[in-house]
Amino acid sequence: MEGRDFAPVVFVHGGKDNQFKLSEISQQAEILKKRGVDTTLFSYPDAGHEQRPEWSRRIFDWIEAQLSYSTTR
Repeated sequence: MEGRDFAPVVFVHGGKDNQFKLSEISQQAEILKKRGVDTTLFSYPDAGHEQRPEWSRRIFDWIEAQLSYSTTR
């Protein structure tokens, strides 16, 4: 299988996350990208390991863009 055979992946990371370091998340994103997987990383330097309501719009916009892209392929 090739990367384009996989669903797009989005990572959302808070810079103050004590469970996952940005370097680890970035490394995972790069591995996927090198394998051809459409990968996006949203980073929020002042956030921890939580989902903030204000992120929802950006995440939903990303999902919508992926759905629009997949229908035009």
